Amino acid sequence: MFDPINSSYSKGYCLSFNDDTKWWITGIGTAISRVNELTYIMNLKECSYNNTPKLIFIESEDFQTNDNDLILSNNGWYQYSYWNVNIWYHTSCPNVLCEFIDQKNKETENFSPEYMALWFSLQPIYRQNIKNKGLPFHSALLELDGLGILLAGIGNIGKSTCCNRVPKPWKALCDDESLIVLTKDNKYFVHPLPTWSDYISNRARNSWDVQYSVPLSAIFFLEQYPEDEVIKIDAVESSMKITQSSAQVWAKFRQKDKGWKQIDYFRDTFNNAVEIAKQIPAYRLRVSLTGKFWEEIEKVI
Repeated sequence: MFDPINSSYSKGYCLSFNDDTKWWITGIGTAISRVNELTYIMNLKECSYNNTPKLIFIESEDFQTNDNDLILSNNGWYQYSYWNVNIWYHTSCPNVLCEFIDQKNKETENFSPEYMALWFSLQPIYRQNIKNKGLPFHSALLELDGLGILLAGIGNIGKSTCCNRVPKPWKALCDDESLIVLTKDNKYFVHPLPTWSDYISNRARNSWDVQYSVPLSAIFFLEQYPEDEVIKIDAVESSMKITQSSAQVWAKFRQKDKGWKQIDYFRDTFNNAVEIAKQIPAYRLRVSLTGKFWEEIEKVI
């Protein structure tokens, strides 16, 4: 029987965030190749076995040997299913098991189920982030003079275009998803996350330094407009927009996360958004096709 609590592992990678959340990511058998790919994308380094919570990858064909699913179900483990990944949690152990279901028959020139599975494997990280008073966020992350600026918006609103347009000394850290964390001294920092569509659609092989973080200075909600303009919004409007932006990231998970009821998800997300809005200024950012929108940002940060 495979024991996710007491098994020993030969190889693993460390992942840590600025709220002191730590994970040790490892794999069983051939699943270590998935770990290697994930850690390339997230720019993680191999590290020694340690006592931090473990995110353990295993292939379904290996996992089903000796009826492991039945054995785990009778020993405090419970399962969530997300298309091609089963996530197993334990009632008293922080380790999480990611069981990958082979979907190679669904692979096409423009779609990779392998990377969809890796994206879903981050569910425990997003979930813990929300429980720690942070939020996953549908946004680009820019850095200027050591400060983090989020550009939030729905798909095709212009996040990637804005990242490509900003001049030095501006830096674009990511263009699709970010992770807001609350530090122990009640400061908000933000980490870049991968643009998973680059991999799922077989567009590019980029990597992101997800352990790097910057203090969150301001949030800008993008609007396409003929002229560049920044408009301050109050905390009430900001709370609602922050909630919506986070929900866009979590939407792929919450419908099947029956253990964490949807009402709990919305409550926790909204409460976290309210606290972020109290501390972090937010604006509507109207962006034209040819203007220097970053100069409007510089006026208010």
